[in-house]
Amino acid sequence: MLVGDTITHGYSLTFGGVDSFSRIVTEIDSILLMDGTYRKRYYLDANWNCYLNDTIVEGIGSISWMGLFNPLHSDMCTCGYSYNFSCFKQNDTVLYMNNAFCDYCFCGLGLGIQNFTSNVDFQAFPNPFSSYTTLQISEHVSNATLTVYTPQGKQVKQIKNISSQSITLDRNHLPNGLYFTILTQDGKIIATEKLIITD
Repeated sequence: MLVGDTITHGYSLTFGGVDSFSRIVTEIDSILLMDGTYRKRYYLDANWNCYLNDTIVEGIGSISWMGLFNPLHSDMCTCGYSYNFSCFKQNDTVLYMNNAFCDYCFCGLGLGIQNFTSNVDFQAFPNPFSSYTTLQISEHVSNATLTVYTPQGKQVKQIKNISSQSITLDRNHLPNGLYFTILTQDGKIIATEKLIITD
């Protein structure tokens, strides 16, 4: 598939809807998966019969909507309920993760965090990183703890007694891949962030 090509989905479960959806490829790049491999990523435009943009990853499907089920799923078919694509697992290996704290995802993170929301802005620069990254917090914290987890929920690093708005995290003894950080203060989660380590 090339930029400018049209792709067609030949089936729809939308009651009374069109029999197919067509979109034009506007951009192609690649995405780094959690096993260290790359796959092509296709950006698709919105048009008259499918009014939302989409992003498709080779061998996975839509990472913007419902994975392999896009566009077969519609809110009308589920009485107004909707779903988002959270993770993709192949041969018992998690390749893609979009929700670190999903208790219902078959990828089995096991972190036990449900419906977490925060008003604290927490970002890492650079991210992805190869040697170290700096995590910036929008609010000053006192005696906080930063814990780093693998996608399977295994704790691999922890920094305690943080009392600032900036944390430097090095990758010592951590292989390439995706990690999730949780910042806690007084026993409560105040922020989370995804990190990618690469060479």
